[in-house]
Amino acid sequence: MNQGIINRLGDFYEYDVRVVWEDINGGVKSILSEDPNWMTLRPEDIYSMCSLGSANIWGYGEYPVRDVFCITKIDTCPYRRKKTLQLLIAWSVAKDPTVADGFNEIAKLLARRNHCSGIEIWTSSEKLSSYASTKGYDKTMYIKRMNLDSKPRYFKDEPHEDTTVEPILGIVNSKKGQDE
Repeated sequence: MNQGIINRLGDFYEYDVRVVWEDINGGVKSILSEDPNWMTLRPEDIYSMCSLGSANIWGYGEYPVRDVFCITKIDTCPYRRKKTLQLLIAWSVAKDPTVADGFNEIAKLLARRNHCSGIEIWTSSEKLSSYASTKGYDKTMYIKRMNLDSKPRYFKDEPHEDTTVEPILGIVNSKKGQDE
C-alpha cells in the first residue's frame, strides 16, 4: 500500500501518478467513457494534470488505490478571484456506502486547507446529483446543449457549393479553382 504515497491527510493518501497510473487507468477510462458527449477529458489529460501538479490522486483508507480513488483539482475564477475545488473523478469498486462519504470528506478537507470558497461536482448522472444534494450541494446552473455535429434537416436536400476562402486576400471563390 505504501507504493507511490506522497502525502497523508487523515484517512486519505495522495499518490504519485507515475507510480499508480497502471492501477487507476481502468477506473479513469470507465468514468470518462460513461458519457463521451459530455466528458471531453481524456485519460492522458488526467495523467498530465496529475503529473504537472495541477490535480491530485487520493486513495481512501485501507482500500487499494486501484479500487478506490478520487482526483481533485483547484481552479481560480479569473473574474472573482475565488478558488473552487473540483472533484473531477471519484471511482470505487467497493460497495461500502462510506466511500462516497469519504470522497466528500476529502473534498471538504482539501477545500478548507486551500482556502477555497466552494466545491464543485460536474456530472450527468442523476444518481450522483441526487446524492450530492443530500450532502449540501446546490444546483447552481442548468446547462442545455444543442448538438451541431450533424446537419440540420433543412440542409439535407439542398445543393451544396464548395466555397473556399483565401485567408490572405480575403477573396471568396464560389467554385474551386475559379480565378477572379
